Amino acid sequence: MKMMRPLIILTGLVLLLSSCEDIPVCAPAPANMEILPDPLTKVTAGRWTLGPYTQGRLAFTVKQPVAEQEIILYNRGGDSALIQLGSKTAFLPKQDSFSLDLQWNLDAGLISAYRGETLCFQQILPFYDDLGVHSVVIHDEKHLRLDSLVRGSLIQDPADIVLAYWGNSLNPDYGPIARPWNAQVVEQMFSQGTFVRIKGLIPTDANGASPAIASLTDNLAELLSQRPAFVVVAAGIPEERETGGAGIPAFREEMTDALALIAATNAKAVVLILPPPASASLAQKDLRDAYNMELRTIAVNAAASVVDLSDRFQSPENTDKILQSPAGDLTQAGHDLLANELSTLLQYFTQFGG
Repeated sequence: MKMMRPLIILTGLVLLLSSCEDIPVCAPAPANMEILPDPLTKVTAGRWTLGPYTQGRLAFTVKQPVAEQEIILYNRGGDSALIQLGSKTAFLPKQDSFSLDLQWNLDAGLISAYRGETLCFQQILPFYDDLGVHSVVIHDEKHLRLDSLVRGSLIQDPADIVLAYWGNSLNPDYGPIARPWNAQVVEQMFSQGTFVRIKGLIPTDANGASPAIASLTDNLAELLSQRPAFVVVAAGIPEERETGGAGIPAFREEMTDALALIAATNAKAVVLILPPPASASLAQKDLRDAYNMELRTIAVNAAASVVDLSDRFQSPENTDKILQSPAGDLTQAGHDLLANELSTLLQYFTQFGG
C-alpha cells in the first residue's frame, strides 16, 4: 500500500497536466493588452510629447500665479484644449509656490486640477476622437514647471454621444468657477455610463461683451460640421435693448434660422430659457421677459427641447444665490443647477430617444 500511494499521486499529476492542453484557462495571459505609448520626452523648450494617452496625470509646480500662465494640450489631430492657469488659480489661497496635479480622462471628456486632495477646477477636453493627449505646451516657464508624467494609458472607448453648445450667454469658461456646467454635464453622464464628447462656442469681444447671435452663424455651422447629436443653444442676451422690445422681430428671424440650421443636420436642439438679469430698470426686465417668451415660442415651432430656468430664479433669495452679476453670469450654484437640468434631459434622450 505504501508503494501504491505515491504511484496514484504521480498518475493524478500526469493526468492533470495533460488535461491543461485542452483548457484555455491554463494558458498564460498576454503580458499587456494595452497599446504602450512613448515615454514622456522634452523635445523643445516648453513643449513635451506624451504618448498619446487617453488618461494621464501631469504634476506641476506653480510659482507666483500670474495671468500669462497657459497650458495647451494637443491630440495628434491638432485639436487643442487651452487652460489659462493664472485665471483658474486666482481664487486659490495665495502662496509663493505650490504643486498642482492636472489629470485628464478622455473617456469622461474632462480635465481636472487638484491641489493635494482638493479639486481646484475642471474643464472639458474638446476632442472628438480616441487619439488621446499627444503633447503639451507650457507658456511662462518662469513661473510654471512641469515636474513629471505620473501615469498614462491608452484605452479604447465605448460608443459615445457628441454634444455642442453655442450662443452668447452662460460661457462656462467665465469667472473663477471650480466646476462649470459643461464639465459637470459630461461628468454626470459619464457616471451613468454614457461617454460624451463636447465642444462649444460662447465668445466675447475684447471688452467682455457678448456679440449678437446673427454674427455667430458661421461659428454654428463649424460646430455642426462635427456632426453633434445634441446642440445646447444659450441665446440669453437680448440683441437689442430698446424699451418695448423693438429688437424682437430680428431676434425671431435669427433664432429661427439657427434652429433650422441645427435641424438640417439631424441634431437635437436644446434651448435654454434664462432668468431676467437683475436690474433696477423695470422696462429692461420686461424686455428680457418678452425675449424669453419669444424664445419659448420659437423653440416649440422648431420642435426643439427646452430647459426653462427663468421661473427658478424669480425670488430675490434665489437670484442672489445663483446670479453673480446683472448680466446674468451664474454662481457655482447656478452652474450646478444648469448642469443637473441638462444632464437629466440628455440621460432621458439617451435611454428613450427623442
